[in-house]
Amino acid sequence: MSIVLAHLIWMWSGIVAAALSCLYGFWRGGKTERLGAAILAVGWALSLALTSHAGHGPGMAIMVIDSTVTVAFAVLSLWSRKIWTLVATACMFNDILTHVLASATKMSLFDYITATGLWSGWGPVIALAIGVWLHNRRTKA
Repeated sequence: MSIVLAHLIWMWSGIVAAALSCLYGFWRGGKTERLGAAILAVGWALSLALTSHAGHGPGMAIMVIDSTVTVAFAVLSLWSRKIWTLVATACMFNDILTHVLASATKMSLFDYITATGLWSGWGPVIALAIGVWLHNRRTKA
C-alpha cells in the first residue's frame, strides 16, 4: 500500500468517524454530549476549511482553532464533571503540544500527521462516542 493511499484512508476514515460521532451526540446525547458534538463539529469543519498544505507544521489558523477547541472542552469538563470531556481536553492539549514540538524540532511529516490525527482526531471522537454511550446507559437504567 502506498503512503498516499494510507494517508487518504487515515484522513477520510477520521472525517467519517467524526461526522458519525457528532451525529450520534446530537441524536442520542444529553446536554453535555450535544455541546461536545457542537464543539467537535465546528472545530473539524473549520480545520478542514482552513488547513494549509504549504510547508511543514500547522498554520496559525489551525493553532488558534485547536487552542479554542481545547479551552472549550476544558470549560465543558469543568462545568459537566464528566470524564469523557476531560479525556477530550487532554487529547486536544496533547495535539497543541504536538504542534509546538513539530515547529521546534525536525519531526517527520508522517509522525506529525499521525500524532495530530490521533490527538485531535480520533481521541476526542472516541471520547464523545463513549460519552454518548454512557449517557444512554445511565438514562435507560
